[in-house]
Amino acid sequence: MKVISISDTFGPFCIASDDGGKLYGLIVDAIKDDQTVELDFTNIEVLVASFLNGALAPLYRDYDSIYLTEHLKFAGLTPSFIEVIQAVVDNAKRYYRDDAYRKAQDEALRLMSEGD
Repeated sequence: MKVISISDTFGPFCIASDDGGKLYGLIVDAIKDDQTVELDFTNIEVLVASFLNGALAPLYRDYDSIYLTEHLKFAGLTPSFIEVIQAVVDNAKRYYRDDAYRKAQDEALRLMSEGD
């Protein structure tokens, strides 16, 4: 099992989606070789959805849920971290399996970006 200490790798504040993308790369490097990965959130002070969207959501595009359940583990989670992880995972699963939902989400993001 490969353990990734989130605080050692990214510091105590997990906010940026770019950092989430880096974590995604670390996860994929391990699970593509059929390793189990444990993400250790010990000593994390702030964990937001944008970080997790970069790290976890694309996994549900590239791997099925059963494979991820078997190969991705979590440690050091607070109740609020569990809630945000579950919300990100649920949204990612729906986004990648429901074309109408994906199109609606993409359109909403497009309209929001035009407003800037």
